Amino acid sequence: MLVLIKIANKHKDKGDKDTVETSSSAGSSRMIKNTSVFIACFIVTLILITGLSGVVSVSAAVPSITNWSSTGGSPTNKDNPQDLIYRVQPEDTITFTVTANETCNFTWKVMLGAEVLQTHEENNTKTSSFTWTVPNETSTWDMEVETSNYKPVLGPYKQDHKVWTITTSELITVNPGEDIQAALDSLPEEGGVVELKEGTWNLSNADTPIQINRSNTTLRGQGKNKTILHATEILDGAFIQLSSLKNVIHAVFEDVYFHGFSREGGDYYTNIPIDGRGKGSEDIGWDAYTKYSDLLIDEVHNGFQYNRARENLIQYCTVEHVKVFIDCWTERAIIRHNIFRHGGTGAVIKFNGGSDNIFTNNIVEHVAGWAVEPYGICPRVTITNNIIRYVRSGYGIRMWTYGSLVKGNIIHDVNGDGIRVFDCWAYSDPSKNINNITNNLIYNNKGSGITTQVRDTTIYTTRTANIMNNIIYENEKNGITCNGLIENNGVPVYVYNIKNNIITKNKEYGINYIGGKSINLSYNDVYNNSLGNYNGTSAGMGDISVDPLFADPDNGDFHLKSQYGRWNGSGWVNDNETSPCVDPGDPEANYSSEPKPNGGRINIGAYGNTGEASMSSGLGLDTTPPIITTHSPTGAHAPVTTTITVTFSEAMNKTSAESAFSISPSISGTFSWDSNSNKMIFTPSSNLNYETAYTVIISTEAEDLAGNNLESPFSWQFTTASETTLPSPPIVYVATDGTGDYNCDGTDDQIEINQAISDINSTGGGTVHLKAGTYIISDSISLSSNLIFEGEGMEKTIIKIEDGSTKENWATIAGEGISSTTIKNLTIDGNKDNCPVPKGIDSDVDAFHLYNSLNLTVENVKMIDFWTDGVEFSHSSDSAVKDCEVIQGGHEGLRAIYSENITFTNNYVYSAGTGNAGVRIYESSNCIIENNCFNVYGFGILINPQGGVPCGNNIYRDNYIEGHYGLPGIALWP
Repeated sequence: MLVLIKIANKHKDKGDKDTVETSSSAGSSRMIKNTSVFIACFIVTLILITGLSGVVSVSAAVPSITNWSSTGGSPTNKDNPQDLIYRVQPEDTITFTVTANETCNFTWKVMLGAEVLQTHEENNTKTSSFTWTVPNETSTWDMEVETSNYKPVLGPYKQDHKVWTITTSELITVNPGEDIQAALDSLPEEGGVVELKEGTWNLSNADTPIQINRSNTTLRGQGKNKTILHATEILDGAFIQLSSLKNVIHAVFEDVYFHGFSREGGDYYTNIPIDGRGKGSEDIGWDAYTKYSDLLIDEVHNGFQYNRARENLIQYCTVEHVKVFIDCWTERAIIRHNIFRHGGTGAVIKFNGGSDNIFTNNIVEHVAGWAVEPYGICPRVTITNNIIRYVRSGYGIRMWTYGSLVKGNIIHDVNGDGIRVFDCWAYSDPSKNINNITNNLIYNNKGSGITTQVRDTTIYTTRTANIMNNIIYENEKNGITCNGLIENNGVPVYVYNIKNNIITKNKEYGINYIGGKSINLSYNDVYNNSLGNYNGTSAGMGDISVDPLFADPDNGDFHLKSQYGRWNGSGWVNDNETSPCVDPGDPEANYSSEPKPNGGRINIGAYGNTGEASMSSGLGLDTTPPIITTHSPTGAHAPVTTTITVTFSEAMNKTSAESAFSISPSISGTFSWDSNSNKMIFTPSSNLNYETAYTVIISTEAEDLAGNNLESPFSWQFTTASETTLPSPPIVYVATDGTGDYNCDGTDDQIEINQAISDINSTGGGTVHLKAGTYIISDSISLSSNLIFEGEGMEKTIIKIEDGSTKENWATIAGEGISSTTIKNLTIDGNKDNCPVPKGIDSDVDAFHLYNSLNLTVENVKMIDFWTDGVEFSHSSDSAVKDCEVIQGGHEGLRAIYSENITFTNNYVYSAGTGNAGVRIYESSNCIIENNCFNVYGFGILINPQGGVPCGNNIYRDNYIEGHYGLPGIALWP
């Protein structure tokens, strides 16, 4: 109800509160203060409601967990079914159950430190259970469950959560006044759990830092308002330190209040809660998979500080009254559902180097400094669904980064710019210098809504800012300030693509183009900006200048008014007028996420192409009937094992399309669909008959999602092969233009390719020939024995991973237990820059993974832009890679592990800025590496006789090695 309060700020967000707590962790003493504020505000709210006509938007309540329990197994140290910390036995089967106060969605996670081992979701229920069998090992796990309901387009969603800690190692309980260090030192080498009971530990410099010397160690209290570590003086170091003598991974800190003596003392790595620096290691990192959860931190210098960290998780924490909230060099960290408030000086949240970090669903408020700052060389940062507000100095987001996404954030009442892209370096490859700033609400800031700035630099590579579907409202300076000129010499380096935004009521210009390489404006509403809508440029194609008719901007509601339906935070209401910003967006832009009727065109502003887009009259509804674009099989000699595939021009109503399908002679089977819901695959339950003509019919009953039916029936015939007259060896053709025996449509093309391989394999082997074209895959192509898998040439046949893929631990081409197979004459594109896998190189996305196989040949194949390896042989023998190119692999170009008689010859491996080795021979013997060129970022040739296992009788000759950035060209790494 606080949406209607106008006292504190006339631009109050929906759900704005002067103090915000996550529901499961608010302390009783702290809530007394908050409750009094709430009561006062509630009275004001009631008064305001009585004066309103129409519908009032009410924020949905948090789906709170009211009951929880766990049953099963043979636990110890468990006092009752509600106990959250206890010991279990290997192979125990345990069922965890929670009940919420309302129907909601549940997400379960099995965690090893910060590493997610397993997930499970259950939706639209009040009670949810998850059963898990404990592995047969000595370790410690957290079982997390999170409840949620509606997740808004902008800002964080509301949640509640519960966490169990279970261990097959030791569990030691420590009472207030007892020695925490002694308990930690008593754990076995496998780690375990130290449970801190309710109460306060008063700690001085003589008592700290408490050392964590073992991996898989959990230090857990009873709640961040119950278990308190209190500093009695300014600490010279940290409350707790990960060991500086050895690598510690999978550490967990949760349910503790770190209460410092004063934020005014300390500096780097002093007067901080946890020092995560540890011992440096290139392979593991100085701090890996550490989980910080449900912590309350105040009155220290730095909230979180660590260096050379990987895969860490900070969640459900409250950090307040500190100097710096987060300052860390980290890769692939996730920071979610935290509150950072009341403090700061300089940077508030600072990624001081690293890459691929995620900052999502947080609240940053009442702070001083740059609220969120990816600093230095820190590419590929994701900043989504945060609230950043009441920043007394600095910017809302200050970006020194490329390849990053800023989406779904609410940024207001910042003393500087809402977002400033602060540039002083760039990649040499312009395709990597792209930032996407989309679907944000940026208003009432003292600077501009969005600004770019290029500091003194000699790097003249093109940078690109894609600024799309934002609302930029009533900022004190410009809506968007486009300064794409290098400060010291005025060289233009920026390209601006500004589209589908609403830019209005800013105190200077709507768009101020100071300079750059180019500016491309289209389909924006630029209206009523004080000094003019444009400066240095002019309206672009499709730009309009009209009142956008926001629902209630004074109270933070920037949804567009609509007579046909507007989302008000809890449901759909109807206005007496419709915004001109409903439907005038780029006609080529995706609008599929907008609710119907949506006019068949994207709305402009922050809610465009989202589930909260205001509806339109429907006059522009999709009325185009679907058509069938490809189908297979066709012609004669179709294998009796074939599937039948029909690809439509758009997503279909699956039930109607399946009902419209018939085949004669009739045969039973099952249907499946691709991820885009436009490719239908019918798999017969048994083999088809030999030498039989089949007719497939798709009737007009098939309809698309808008209800448009197929205009006319579609049919085709194919004939199955003779049992005795199949070509020997057979060859089948796969195509993208409809001319093949198997035809692909650019989505999940591995389905048709794998079917072709399977059908060839059923005949004993043969050739699968991929015609010229680009084949888009989302999963592995699985090889078989006695196969020639070929394209029409490196530059003609391309297999490419689909955009947006986050799939891990796979290879585009995989073979296991196969023999006598050749792969040749094609390119494999890993599409790394468009596939934001969670763990980067460690996500293990390879071009080839060939396991337990022999007599394989890979020749004349180009592999480009992979996260991990080019060709990996594992437990394989008598195979070769020749005349191939591996470009920009993230790890190793060529690799033999636990293999023998592998030959790598006449290959070219190149990588810049990434990679470990050109070729790696790991515990493999009788291999030949000759006449290759390795121009790589790491080692040219890396030889690993690991664990005393020799790499014997290998020949390395006539190879050319350069690059390797100070590392040895050839390295023996025992």
